[in-house]
Amino acid sequence: MQFDFRLKKYLNKKAEKDWKLLINPPQKMYDSFIVVPAKAESKNIPQLLDSISNQNKNCLKRCLTIIVINSSSDDSKAVIDNNSQTIKYLSDNVFDFDLSYVDATLPLKNAGVGLSRKIGGDLALDYCNESSVICYTDADVILSKDYLETIMDYYRIHNCGCAIVGFKHQKNDEPMIEKSIQEYERFLLKTAKDLKDSGSPYAYVSLGSCMTCTSSGYIAAGGMNRMKATEDFYFLQELTKHFECMNIINKNLVHPSSRISSRVYLGTGYRMKQTSEGFSINELYFSEGSFKNLKEFLQIIKKSYKIKLEQLLRKTKKINRLNDFLNQQEINKVWDSLIENVDEKKFIAQFHRWFDGLKTIKFLKYYSK
Repeated sequence: MQFDFRLKKYLNKKAEKDWKLLINPPQKMYDSFIVVPAKAESKNIPQLLDSISNQNKNCLKRCLTIIVINSSSDDSKAVIDNNSQTIKYLSDNVFDFDLSYVDATLPLKNAGVGLSRKIGGDLALDYCNESSVICYTDADVILSKDYLETIMDYYRIHNCGCAIVGFKHQKNDEPMIEKSIQEYERFLLKTAKDLKDSGSPYAYVSLGSCMTCTSSGYIAAGGMNRMKATEDFYFLQELTKHFECMNIINKNLVHPSSRISSRVYLGTGYRMKQTSEGFSINELYFSEGSFKNLKEFLQIIKKSYKIKLEQLLRKTKKINRLNDFLNQQEINKVWDSLIENVDEKKFIAQFHRWFDGLKTIKFLKYYSK
């Protein structure tokens, strides 16, 4: 009953209402959804859908795939024509799994992958129960045959609200790009490991093609944001704040493309474009000292329940320049509220809602200068 209330409230106040599924799903409720934004992806969609067709048939029976074909008012004729080809492909073919799609011309202000993911996620809510799992991926991805089964088993066994899935990029035939993608993967995975070793709850790789959560978790996180880039980072951050952790499915089930792209200013495609122009992936790494300082700082926080800010700053003073950083982040405005009327476990959770993924990255950059 509580979920129904929260679902209705979300649909009324936060959900996108301007777009509808163009094929009515044959079932009233699904256990899982695969939500895919697609812009000028007519060449990649068949390969993705083939990999969906290869999923466990029992899982696939209760799964709805939603393709959000999107463009904006200023997109080129080539993009519009490519999207038309995707729509024709989806309309002309018969699939052995439930599939629907959206044809969305997005407002210029918000046109991008965030809004596209949000449209798909919001539409999935019309066919969900409390424990339905929303799986986000991308049109240029190939899914392992056990993708859906592994995810659904994980949620059933662990009874969790969110999880990020392991990935391995597709091999690129161009040696230089292949070398760059291997280097970029090492950077992503090492950064996540170093964050985990430091004690941060934000210790995962933020890839939009690897995100999953329950419908209940989706609502609790406020739904997907409308950001044109980094939507995955901020969505996963909100899920982590709510559930106080991010589960990791340590199996490479998602195989993203390693293609060059300039569609957004961050992400794999953008980094591959940079490396093709002479950029070194080594420039992305944070210093070992930054993680050492982060670990020491978070250990101090664990022992700082109920102490006054002045006492905390005396402790943190021994870490070079840390108090300057904390003052920049205006810790004086929040510390009292973090320690008031909470037990020790709640205090740690409250602290990490304030010292979130974004502040953690700022911390690492501060000490890597």
